[in-house]
Amino acid sequence: MQKSEQTSKQNNEAKTNAKRVILICLAIAIPVSIYLIFFAFGNDHNVSGHGFAAHIIGVIAAFLSAFFFMGITFFSSRGGHDEQPNYRKIVEDNKNKHKGH
Repeated sequence: MQKSEQTSKQNNEAKTNAKRVILICLAIAIPVSIYLIFFAFGNDHNVSGHGFAAHIIGVIAAFLSAFFFMGITFFSSRGGHDEQPNYRKIVEDNKNKHKGH
């Protein structure tokens, strides 16, 4: 197997594992958060069924948006989309400058 094929295979496995970890974290964090919000501190509040539904939808939306925006930031940074357009030229110029001295 060539190195590029092996690297590609490792990248695909890493992405698959990252997706699994995120889904497992969501499957654990959302129910735990809902439990803590509604049931951990006693049942002395007067919230209707609509209130429970709104809170549950809000918790789920907050977690999903947090994962979504952090994922966008991570992959944007990793993909080089945050770099200035002439970054590679600047790096090459600096390398050439240091080689000459």
